Amino acid sequence: MNAHSPQPSRSSTTFNRTLLILSAAFAAVPAFAADSIPVSNPSFQAQDFPDFPGYIGGGNSSAITGWTGVGGVGINGLDIGAGTPFADNGLFPDNSRAAFIQGTGSLSQNLSGFNAPPPARTCCSRSRISA
Repeated sequence: MNAHSPQPSRSSTTFNRTLLILSAAFAAVPAFAADSIPVSNPSFQAQDFPDFPGYIGGGNSSAITGWTGVGGVGINGLDIGAGTPFADNGLFPDNSRAAFIQGTGSLSQNLSGFNAPPPARTCCSRSRISA
């Protein structure tokens, strides 16, 4: 450093060390690929929903295979009669269908196979007892 460069303060040096320790700790946590956890019917291709606008029931299936639906749920797709009234941007992340929830409702699936990360370790903590 030259004479005109400000010296780092003690607090910024401590912060930088703490940040480095935290960065190293998070880098050690293994990442799991999304495709390693099985999802049933992930692209909603298992059955057709021919009746517009794609809600479950009526002329459509009474359920979405592999999913538990409550309320106004259904499937829209470019390749089925229900059309795409709820696929508002017209983009489908996988294949040509999207599930939707209208109003109060839910669409869920129980997944398993996740590995819990190792327990966190505390390092270098201090405490002060005030009288």
